[in-house]
Amino acid sequence: MARVRARVIALTRMTPPNGTGLSHWSTRELAKYLKRTEDITVSWHYIARIWREGNLKPHRSDTFKISKDLAFARKVADVIGLYLDPPGGAVVLSIDEKTQVQALDRTQPVLPVAFAATDKRTHDYARHGTTNLFAALDVGIGEVIGECEPNRNGATFLAFLKRR
Repeated sequence: MARVRARVIALTRMTPPNGTGLSHWSTRELAKYLKRTEDITVSWHYIARIWREGNLKPHRSDTFKISKDLAFARKVADVIGLYLDPPGGAVVLSIDEKTQVQALDRTQPVLPVAFAATDKRTHDYARHGTTNLFAALDVGIGEVIGECEPNRNGATFLAFLKRR
């Protein structure tokens, strides 16, 4: 069974072959494919167990982007070096801004969790304008600092930095 298990894992980690019409494997489709192409008969329950044990989730996807900057690796090393070994007396902050954050509120209060049920919330919401979130992470102590400001300009951002 170790050979079958290894084959299930290998196929799960690959895109289904052309002609199957699949973007990713399901347990049932993989079981059918193994029987049809490799004469391996396993239940979809067995495949699901292998996926659970291996924390494999072929139905989930994520994105990534590789930089085309030839100096990217050097730049990353410089930034990581700042975090791992900052210059003497320096405070290293990781700063980001999230502008035009919508201030939303539900039109009705959230209903509490009941036995065998999740909390319930309305699908609609009221808009209360926008705000600008400035946030910083003090990497030395792991503290996150955040403030909302009504506007975003250089003076406001600089004032946020100076307060830290």
